[in-house]
Amino acid sequence: MGEMIVDVSVDEATGVIDFFASPDGQADIPLATRVLSLPNGQTVYMAAFFQEPGISDEVYQQQLGSIRKEMDNLKSLFSQA
Repeated sequence: MGEMIVDVSVDEATGVIDFFASPDGQADIPLATRVLSLPNGQTVYMAAFFQEPGISDEVYQQQLGSIRKEMDNLKSLFSQA
């Protein structure tokens, strides 16, 4: 998909980590993620990714696949065996 310029917005108090990516620096494509603490001491990290207008189903599926791969990488790094 080529190089992307990524801007990150973080709010540690609320667990918000939002990514905004675009090929031209206009922060077109949002990826909203959240870090939540569970009562049992575990942590949940989740992401919401939407198909933007003008993005073909094929490109969206490629982007979604990349996000799934990164989430799997994070899970393998932080999951207890």
